[in-house]
Parts: sequence; structure tokens; C-alpha cells
Amino acid sequence: MIMEYKKDEIMSKISYQPSFLNWIFLITVSSFLIISAFYTLYSYSQIDLNLTLSSNSVYQYYQNILIAVGYFNRPLSAVIFVVISILLTTLYLLIQALVRSISINPKVLFGLILLISLILLFSYTAFSHDQFNYMFDARILVTYGKNPYQFKAGDFPQDLWVRFMHWTHRTYPYGPVWLSVTVPVTLLGFGKFVPTLFLYKIMFICFYLGNCYLIYKILEHVKPKYKIEGTIFYAFNPLVITESLMSPHNESIMLFFLLASFYFMFVRKNTWLTYLLIVLSAGIKFVTGIIIPVFIAKQVIKKPFFTFNRVTIISSLLMIITLVVEIIYREPYPWYFIPILGLFALIPEYVTLRWISGLMSFFVLMQYAPYLYYGDYLPIVSQLKTAIFYIPLCIFALIFGFTTIMSYHRNHQINTFKSG
Repeated sequence: MIMEYKKDEIMSKISYQPSFLNWIFLITVSSFLIISAFYTLYSYSQIDLNLTLSSNSVYQYYQNILIAVGYFNRPLSAVIFVVISILLTTLYLLIQALVRSISINPKVLFGLILLISLILLFSYTAFSHDQFNYMFDARILVTYGKNPYQFKAGDFPQDLWVRFMHWTHRTYPYGPVWLSVTVPVTLLGFGKFVPTLFLYKIMFICFYLGNCYLIYKILEHVKPKYKIEGTIFYAFNPLVITESLMSPHNESIMLFFLLASFYFMFVRKNTWLTYLLIVLSAGIKFVTGIIIPVFIAKQVIKKPFFTFNRVTIISSLLMIITLVVEIIYREPYPWYFIPILGLFALIPEYVTLRWISGLMSFFVLMQYAPYLYYGDYLPIVSQLKTAIFYIPLCIFALIFGFTTIMSYHRNHQINTFKSG
């Protein structure tokens, strides 16, 4: 009797309607967590050769094995990355499919999201040096008392942190809000590299969790039927996990303030906090400033046109425009897609868009594979990255356009039949 009671209690935490699908979901999520742990382990194959995180002999032994793979057996490293990405994406899409047929306790959902965060907390910033740049930008102000808008990392060649950076020739390129976020974290690091690195990872995890929570709370109010699906769409996306937790970028913090502005606009209905938060979002990296006119129009034009879905879709389209500009100006860096995925999470009822976004996230992530294979930005690497991004994008755009037209035609026929 006791065993049966405990079994029922465990199952009730996963679902209100225990079934075979619940066990499939449990196995799928467990597999996702295990692969995430391997992903964390793999990240140390990309550690900077100038960087020593620990002098512990056991750590050094395994670190040298991983470095041997990441730097001196690059084909194997690239294969491992591709396999991990395929497995995570497959499990992610399966989780999305399963969640439509079962009921999940929100506490369990956020427990799983927290587990993902804790696993990735111990990962190395494998695919980008941007976190080191964030740290040094704040260090210029905290340690040297200089203005990072006027001074760059290259002006402090004696600083050992410069060894772990790229783009040492550029001055601070972000908004002042981002500096106000990073300076307190840098202060807490007391000038020590490893503690500061760890504190930055904790900060990014907090914002990732905040994004998941805001998506859930917004959907709970405006679309309660989709609150779990929307949260899972964002939280388990391998691209989001990579660019928010493993190699974190400030797009996730920019998204946090953007989502918070949506929350205070549609849930709490606080106009002033809405404007403040969208300005804070734009103060991180400027690009979300393009959405401010939409918020103003919603407040000024007191008409039902500006529904939640329309504001979200218009905001998404505007962010896509800024994305296109960024891609033309630079290239389709994977982290540029984080804010758009966050907005797409607010319209999870568009199933085709959700699936295409999930698959496209995989190909965006695959842009790392050519570099991992060749170890340098050779012409062929740029060519392969271009093909990996644009070919699937064109295919998915055609599929989405076709399904949208067919859906519109079908709905038009139904409405015509009803009116007749």
C-alpha cells in the first residue's frame, strides 16, 4: 500500500492524468538532462589554452584529455558537437510534441528548468569570448576608473585578463544599462578572474530563469491553455540554452526587460513601468528600441486593434528587421536570435511557426560546426556557415509561406460556406 501511494504521488507531480505518455515524457526529459551534462563536459574541450581554472591534478588530467580532443582532434570534436546538437534538438522537439498530450505540474516544469540551469552553470563559455569582453568592459571602470566608452582592453596590455579576450581593439559598444548590470557583479568578484567568471554565469542563469518565468506568467494570464507549451518552447531550446547558459550573451538580458514590459502592459496594466522596462531593454543593446513606437501606439490609439497577439507579432516582425540589418552588417551570429525566440514563445498556438523555429534553431547552432572542424576562420568556413544558415532558412520560409496561404484559403472557404 505504501509503495502504491508513493508511486501515485510521484506520478501526480508529473501529470494529472498518468498514462504511458507520461513515462515517455519522463524518459525524454531525463535523456535531455543527461545529454546536457555531456554538453557541459564537452564545453571544456574548447577552453582557452592560456586559461587555468584550477591547478587540481584530477581536474588537470581530464582537462588535458578534453583539450586533446578540442584542439588536436578537431574532426572528432566537430562530430561530437553535431551529435550532441542533433540529440538535444530531437529530444526538444519530442518534448514539445508530448506536452500537447499530457498535463504537467508547473512546479515540476520549473524544477526541470532549474536542473538544466544548474547543469549548464558548470559549463565553459565554449563558443564565444563575449563573456570575457563583458567582464573586462566593467573591469575598466571598476579596477582602472576609466570610461569604457573611451578606453579599450588593448589599452591595458599588462592585465592578465586580456589574454582571454578577442576584440581587444574596440571600445564599449553597448548601452549604459548593460554596464549598470555588470559593474555590481564585477565588484562582487573582488578582481579575481575565476570567481568573477562564475558570478557572471550565475547572473545569466538568473535572467534565463526570469525569462522562463515571465513567459509562463504572461501566457498564464492571456493564454492559459498554452502557458506550458510556450515556456517549454523557450526553456528547452538548445540554441537558447547554448547562448543563454553555456556561452551567454546580453541578448538574454535584453529579452528579460522586453518580456517584463509585456508583462506590465498586458498583465499588470502599468503604463509607466511598461515604458521604463522597454527603455531599459533598449539600454542594453539598443535594438529593442524599434518596438517602443508600437507600445506608444497601443497606449495612444485606444482601439481593439492592438491585441496581445498583434502587438507580439508586430514586435517580432520589427525584431526580424533589426536581425536582417545585423546580419547584413555583420553575420548571422547565433545569439542574435534569442530575443525573437522569446517573442515567438508568446504565440505558441502557431504550431508551424514553433516547429520551424525549433528546426531553424538547430541550423543556426550548426554554424559552429565548420569552425570546430577547421579550427580557424578560413574561406571555406565562411562558405559552409553561409550554406548552413541560408539554405534551410529559404526552405523553411517557403514551407511557412505555403502553410500560411493554405490555412488562410481553408479558413476563407469555411467562412464562405457558413455565410452561404
